Amino acid sequence: MNMSQTCKLGWLERNTTIKQRIWFGFLLILIVLTGVSVSTYFKFNILGSGINRVTETIQPAVLTSQNLAFQLESSNYALGFYILTKGDSYKDKYFSLLDDAQESLEKLVSYDYIRNNQAMTSTTESLGSRLNTLVGFKDRVVELVNNDVLNLPAMALAGEKLNPLAQQMQGMVSEMILSEWGEDNTDESRSEYRQALYDLRYYNAQLVGELRTFLAFRADINIDNMESMIDVIDSKLAFVEESSDMHSFEQEEMIPQYKVKLVDYKAALNEAVEVHKSDKYRSDIYLAQHSIGPEISNIQNELWGLLDKLNADISLQSNELQEESTNSSNFVLIGMSIGILAGLLIAYFMSRMITVPINDVVRAFDDLAQGEGDLTHRLNEEGRSELAKLSMGFNRFADKVHHLVSQVAGEVSNLSEVVQNVSVIVEQTQQGSITQKEKTSQVATAITEMTATVQDVATNADLASQSAQQADTNARSG
Repeated sequence: MNMSQTCKLGWLERNTTIKQRIWFGFLLILIVLTGVSVSTYFKFNILGSGINRVTETIQPAVLTSQNLAFQLESSNYALGFYILTKGDSYKDKYFSLLDDAQESLEKLVSYDYIRNNQAMTSTTESLGSRLNTLVGFKDRVVELVNNDVLNLPAMALAGEKLNPLAQQMQGMVSEMILSEWGEDNTDESRSEYRQALYDLRYYNAQLVGELRTFLAFRADINIDNMESMIDVIDSKLAFVEESSDMHSFEQEEMIPQYKVKLVDYKAALNEAVEVHKSDKYRSDIYLAQHSIGPEISNIQNELWGLLDKLNADISLQSNELQEESTNSSNFVLIGMSIGILAGLLIAYFMSRMITVPINDVVRAFDDLAQGEGDLTHRLNEEGRSELAKLSMGFNRFADKVHHLVSQVAGEVSNLSEVVQNVSVIVEQTQQGSITQKEKTSQVATAITEMTATVQDVATNADLASQSAQQADTNARSG
């Protein structure tokens, strides 16, 4: 401990009470702990701000984007079921999911984190445009699903061209057959010709039926069957044309017309087959596959790109938060270590400031109690502390004891002289006593002798008294 620290501690010992020292030490520890706590609070506040930035700004945008992607995918599924089943429940679900997707997009656009990022703002604007396009298909989808003529181009061709042509052709063949009954066939020469007309009518009807089957199932076997029937019809028509000598007036007029209708029918049939074989055979499915589906895919791709950016920002923020968390943990550990060390140092110095003066007093009292104390030793009584007051009391007590002991020492010195004098007197008295004893012995002998003489005198006196009493008696009796 250097001189300045010693002076500071001495000043504190002189000018503070024990209570003040305890409070001072407690306040110092409290200040250190408060400093550590405040620093820790600010560190964790920064960490909390970072976490809030992720959880309250970026994470909601991520969740909303994911929800939007899920809603669009679910709407696509609902559209598929609606197209297949024509169920109103799937239609309502499809519409509801599109409405939810619009609400999610509006919510996504409203986030400050999105608005403050130019690239993300551009992405959401593109998403909004594409979603509006997607919503615009709703009425068209409903119209196509509920109208087979509009929904099936081949069926529309069948209704607009093929069926009318087939009816006209069948009517022509029926007229040709009807006109044939006015011709003579007793020699069976027209039988083969008539059979060709019957076959022509039969295969016309079969071709219409096969077309309906093809429109229903789109099987390649139906196409093969129709091609075979067309070949048969062509061969029958060729035979009828070659048999011109058997033509009736009506047949001569009908065959060229039938041939023209057949050409038109073949062209319309080829067109219907080509359409019905392609992915355009159903307009609702084609719309879903080539317009709605790609639009949803484009929206989802943009959403995944937006999510990648948001996740990258979250990853960056998470790394920063992880680093900040590590720094905060290290700072807390260092702060706690400093706080503990400071507390130990403060406790050590405070205990010395309290216990050292007390130990001085204890040692002083121990010296007194053992009877070997130095009554000239005085405790330091500077300052205003309780120990200074205790030292002052001890010093006053020591002064009184020292004064009393000094007086006792003086009296003992005087008493020693008196004792010496008394010792001389006693010695003299002892010598006088011996002499007196000898004289007393002589006096006792004389007294003994005197006592014997006195006893003799007393005896003689008694005898004289008795003689006087006898004489008195004799005189009275006289």
